[in-house]
Amino acid sequence: MTRLFSALAALLLIASPVVAQSAADYPDDAPNWRPFEEAIADAQADGNLVLIHSYAVWCGWCRRLDADTYTDDAVQAYLDEHYEVTRLDTESNEAINFFGGDVEMRELATALGVSSTPTTVFFNADGQYITKAPSYWPPEQFLLVLRYVREGAYEMMSFSDYVAMIQAEEG
Repeated sequence: MTRLFSALAALLLIASPVVAQSAADYPDDAPNWRPFEEAIADAQADGNLVLIHSYAVWCGWCRRLDADTYTDDAVQAYLDEHYEVTRLDTESNEAINFFGGDVEMRELATALGVSSTPTTVFFNADGQYITKAPSYWPPEQFLLVLRYVREGAYEMMSFSDYVAMIQAEEG
């Protein structure tokens, strides 16, 4: 048993540098992730919503969301038109300016109720929390999430009811 534990520990140590993600690891066609202050200022200027991609550097599902979903052409087009996008490292001690107040990223993640990664959090341009969408979402489903939030459907119905409505409309 000790030999197995030692082998697993060694494997984790060898693999750990591969797990970390930095800005250089974003796909080339990733969205234009903006610093918080910039994203918020632009949202206030143009009336777009703020999308916060909450992630952890070790999170495989976060990297998959980056690679599969955020690089999708339809998702990017919708984001470009309706959202200002920024990223939140849930474990970072880096201080950011969030709607006029300075806070560490990890503290903001806790305050937003981000308990798993990835989690997408939505705010309006005035700094009012809208909702959050935890988990990985394939591009087609994520586009529905983006529409659900942008259209304000979250105020009237559940996401599953919204999806059913869209499916009925599409025939």
